[in-house]
Amino acid sequence: MGLDALRQETLAVWPLPETRLEAFEPGPNAAVVDALKGEHSLFIHGPHGSGKTHLAQALIGQVGGFYLQLNDPALVPEVLEGLESFQLVILDGFESVLGNPEWESSLFAFWNACLDSQTRILCFALKPVGDLPISLPDLRSRVGQLPHFALRPLSEADIAQALSRRARVADLRLPPEVIEYLLRHHARSIGQLAAMLSQIEQGALRLQRPVTIPLVKQILGARN
Repeated sequence: MGLDALRQETLAVWPLPETRLEAFEPGPNAAVVDALKGEHSLFIHGPHGSGKTHLAQALIGQVGGFYLQLNDPALVPEVLEGLESFQLVILDGFESVLGNPEWESSLFAFWNACLDSQTRILCFALKPVGDLPISLPDLRSRVGQLPHFALRPLSEADIAQALSRRARVADLRLPPEVIEYLLRHHARSIGQLAAMLSQIEQGALRLQRPVTIPLVKQILGARN
């Protein structure tokens, strides 16, 4: 795949309605959301399912910029060239290319270009900078200078609120008893629950029925 095709692929990543910023339940992460609404470059880390990609794509949808998912194996370091022309560049899955000398050298050069052009950089990673396998000391220094935020896990009440938020954004009426059922009988990963919610929404539209526990069981193929 050529460089132009790679750029077109990354530019085509636009947020779905359910990943808009208003669909994100901050819970204990209100400081992270507030910082994202500012103008500073940031480093944000958290485990899988903590909402990193949701926040990244929501911000791109709201203010524009360039979103790059670095865990795409088709990407090459040259994809970074010229991205400093954007006002905002988001590097998601930052840890995916670390330890690779070509990538680290390109990231450091890109970082310097962004400083010269005053481009805002947002890095999203699974772990804190101190736990990342960054081989290039200058790159570690650059990343280490960013304000750091950790995404903390949501409580059960936060997760219930998150489902309600996503349902409202999707214009889906989700009764409290259905939310309780989903939390009681299914995994409490926000990512998995969001996928279920999308499945329920599509099933309810297809069947032209209101969302109830029996309908949810039917759509999800559940027996309990």
